[in-house]
Amino acid sequence: MIVAFARQFGSGSKRVAAAVAGELGYELIDDQLPEAVAIRLETSPDEVRGREDRAKTFGERLLRSLQAGTPEVVATLRGADEEVLREIERSVREYAERGNCVISGHGSTQILRDRPDVVSVLLHAPAAWRAQRVADWWKVSIAAARREVERIDRARAQHLLEHYGQAPNDYSPYGLVIDTQALGFDAVAAAIVAVVRAKTGSS
Repeated sequence: MIVAFARQFGSGSKRVAAAVAGELGYELIDDQLPEAVAIRLETSPDEVRGREDRAKTFGERLLRSLQAGTPEVVATLRGADEEVLREIERSVREYAERGNCVISGHGSTQILRDRPDVVSVLLHAPAAWRAQRVADWWKVSIAAARREVERIDRARAQHLLEHYGQAPNDYSPYGLVIDTQALGFDAVAAAIVAVVRAKTGSS
């Protein structure tokens, strides 16, 4: 069984995915996926992440600026971006073939949507709540966090439309659509685990 996560920025997906993987004893696939793609393309994991999703978090953008000593400049060729996306899709499918894994993001819900052994989950929450979490985490103003949340929401929606033909507010790829603010992280993880166990007949 595979659990594939899609999420809105700031909804707490990393925490929930890790909890689900830990409870089920499944492999958690997240940061190692860009690393695997980087090896294939003979580039860095950071470069893969940047091409995969232009919607970068405050921390990643700040780190790059500090390392380079210059403001962030995005000038990657579209062809190179497409190559990275193809390799990410390939890697997601390879991890899925191994079974018993939790894949956090990376378009996994769209890439694996035709597989019957996938529980696809969308985690969402009100924008104001997500902005507050981002502001607290990155120690920035709530206004700056709100702008970042809105920017990333737009970027991800555009990505889904361009690459997978998924329109905004189309929830058909997901078996579960859960508000993390309404339920809380522990309850969300428990609900997902219960669904997986019901589908697999395990306890």
